[in-house]
Amino acid sequence: MSVVESSGRGGVPALAAIEGHSIDYIPLSERRGRLWQQAPFWFVGNFNFFTVAIGFVGPAQGLSFLWTAIASVAGIAFGTTFMALHASQGPELGLPQMIQSRAQFGYRGVLVPLLATLFTFMCFNVIDTILVADGMHALASWSIGLTGMGLGTLAVLLAIYGYDWLHSVFRVLFWLSVPIYLTLTLFVISGQIRAHPMAGGGSFSWVAFAAQFAVTASYNITFAPYVSDYTRYLRPGGRSALFFSVYFGAAFSAVWLIVLGAWLAANFGA
Repeated sequence: MSVVESSGRGGVPALAAIEGHSIDYIPLSERRGRLWQQAPFWFVGNFNFFTVAIGFVGPAQGLSFLWTAIASVAGIAFGTTFMALHASQGPELGLPQMIQSRAQFGYRGVLVPLLATLFTFMCFNVIDTILVADGMHALASWSIGLTGMGLGTLAVLLAIYGYDWLHSVFRVLFWLSVPIYLTLTLFVISGQIRAHPMAGGGSFSWVAFAAQFAVTASYNITFAPYVSDYTRYLRPGGRSALFFSVYFGAAFSAVWLIVLGAWLAANFGA
């Protein structure tokens, strides 16, 4: 998608236009973007510090790194399926996920999943803000409060300007973040980081394995209540291609960082 591609709103360049539809239907005349662009978009959605922390669950209960990695891959493979299936509805219906849910839950009944989704939004935003603010305070002595307010302001502006700005910013974040995690991963693989494996190297237990599987499976399922919000701008058709684009984008980054987090936890007691 070109940064000067017309949004269909009077010829105004997409990146200069404020999002005008909110929860409304996206007319076919304003549909834009390509299916493959969903892959890097959802890749970056999971490419953050919080995903690394998901890998701590198994080792914290004594599960070995190998079994934690297996449970994580299986959980992500399972949970991402439901997310990607929901994504394929967006171009066909042109509506946000919660509006679509009125058909299943009713006009008033949809308040139940809506409140659950709102709770999820709030929790993820709070946790992500704390992680970044605390990290910048530790690295550069930035004010935790001011950093949090700054992140919140940027997030609100990004939401107001909407779809085109999200894709553009996420592409920038992709190229900024991949080299960082790639460098850390290469240091781990090459043995440059001096590890201190947990006593006994960890073991296997069904409880710990199930806990790691459940938390990773639910991780991408939490995208399901709003994944269509970002696919409804696409033109109808290509449901299989869209499914796999969303699936591999969201799954690959999650598996990468969760397994990395599991290794860090198993070797450093995180």
